[in-house]
Amino acid sequence: MYRVNPYFVEIQPERLDGDRWTAVAQFSRKMDYVKPGTVYKCRFSTQVEAATKSDAESAAVRWARLVVAHAPHLIESSFTGVRQDRIPTA
Repeated sequence: MYRVNPYFVEIQPERLDGDRWTAVAQFSRKMDYVKPGTVYKCRFSTQVEAATKSDAESAAVRWARLVVAHAPHLIESSFTGVRQDRIPTA
């Protein structure tokens, strides 16, 4: 899990056909972990492609930081949709 303020981002590498890798980024709000209750999460396909799992994860983290810096409204609008599918904390 990576901290990309004000979010936590989990990167989930996925193998493509052959020897290529991509990754999915799952965002959650840091403030949701502070108080007891529900932690909402939303997933984005990063569209990165790399030769190794590690390179795909690094590229996905860079992608996530760019999204947070330039389009945080996309993340926040996605949380509105996932409120129907609650993901409780353990």
